[in-house]
Amino acid sequence: MKMLTGLLLLIFTSCAMTELYHLNAKVGDTVRLNLGNGTVWCRDKGNGDVKCQFFFLSTARTTFQNGSLIITSVRESDSGKYFSPDTAKKVPNRKGNGGLGKRRGNGTLKTLLARREIVLNVTP
Repeated sequence: MKMLTGLLLLIFTSCAMTELYHLNAKVGDTVRLNLGNGTVWCRDKGNGDVKCQFFFLSTARTTFQNGSLIITSVRESDSGKYFSPDTAKKVPNRKGNGGLGKRRGNGTLKTLLARREIVLNVTP
């Protein structure tokens, strides 16, 4: 139990880089990944599919290698924004000097009409 608690503490307190992945999935789908576990942000595309973004802690890469992530529930998120790697538009920097700063998240900060957080079960 102590080892598990220590591992969780290490994952959540480390200064890990966030990475972004895209795929289409629905509740109940099994998603096979080699990169670990993380949070998935999704929006309904209107045709029964959901566009998902996976945010992973790099420290968790080997924790669930070659495992399946099973989507178990969907709930609305508090924010309607996400980083899109699809475009190269710059966003204002945080220093407030009015200029355009570095790209964040490899893309543009966009606003979505509906953003949902998908909760996953992780099976090795």
